[in-house]
Amino acid sequence: MTPKNEYPGLLYKADELYKFKQTLELFSIMLKEGFENRIIHFEPAAPDDFRVWLMSHKIIDIGPEDPKSIM
Repeated sequence: MTPKNEYPGLLYKADELYKFKQTLELFSIMLKEGFENRIIHFEPAAPDDFRVWLMSHKIIDIGPEDPKSIM
């Protein structure tokens, strides 16, 4: 089953995202070439689900192995 290309509340589609870094519940996301604002921030209602969605679309994670280890 192919995951949906859109995530609730996120203004960009999966194929427009390049890399991300998670800090607790906040995601900093780098967009692919061609976007004026290259980095956006998104705080989803369900961070674990959003992370799974990003990974299912093969968006590159540039953060630590455990995003909760920052504390």
